[in-house]
Amino acid sequence: MTNNNLPSHLAIALSSIQCFLDDGRLDEAELNKLLALAEADHHIDDDEARVLSSIMKQALDSGVDAAMTQRIQQVSEHILKRNG
Repeated sequence: MTNNNLPSHLAIALSSIQCFLDDGRLDEAELNKLLALAEADHHIDDDEARVLSSIMKQALDSGVDAAMTQRIQQVSEHILKRNG
């Protein structure tokens, strides 16, 4: 749970809205912020992984450069390897 008692996966989803509202795209700093929310308790749970995966898919669908595509792939691999 986050400090405001909102489940972390919902906090991630709500934070992502602001990321996409500013310019319609997700940049690396925004992705890192969302990932940090998920990792705040040193564990990415299934809900957080689902939400992050959905956000990254939306980012790819909205168009990203090669560097961001690579970062999304890194984060996706990190999520898949989480907790074991």
